[in-house]
Amino acid sequence: MKAANTELIFETERLTLRKFRTTDFNNFWDFMRQTKDDPTTAWPVYRTQAEAKAGLIKAARSSFFFAIVLKAQHKVVGAIKLDRYKKEKRSTMRVARGTKEINYILHPDYWRQEIIPEAMRAVVEYAFTVLNVPEIVTCHAEINTKSGEVQENLGFQIAGRIQNYYVWTDGTPSARIQRKLTQDEFYHTYVRTTVRNPRP
Repeated sequence: MKAANTELIFETERLTLRKFRTTDFNNFWDFMRQTKDDPTTAWPVYRTQAEAKAGLIKAARSSFFFAIVLKAQHKVVGAIKLDRYKKEKRSTMRVARGTKEINYILHPDYWRQEIIPEAMRAVVEYAFTVLNVPEIVTCHAEINTKSGEVQENLGFQIAGRIQNYYVWTDGTPSARIQRKLTQDEFYHTYVRTTVRNPRP
């Protein structure tokens, strides 16, 4: 489904998911710098624009690292990526070989607009139906109940918990909640949205 030397693009009702471009820098920097004061972020923390530019170049080279573009505004407002799952220290969660992990970030100005669920559905469906991934993992800080609700509504169930994984600036610890969706669960219970086939 992905031709050589072409770009994989997903189209949903409101979004285009595509590879990053160097021309995306201003928007990339705008939402990525929001992570600098978030101890629970799974994303790189860029302290300077030079660091962010290097990060954008790396993102643009990745096969499954997508810019989330609002069609109506032609604006990049976040990112979503699909990586090989790497077992975390102290994690007791069991996963199948070939399991992937999905991570996402969205500019705060666009929270609570159902943008991440729409983007995740497209990537999740592709991972299971085209890449034949056995399981997908996604995580959130226990205190981040909104992210947990998003993941649960998409079918991701709690499969692991790592105590005292994060430490807030005031010294308060927080657990990391690990959630998982299997291919069988996807085919039996997953509610698909209208997502046009990804096009090269």
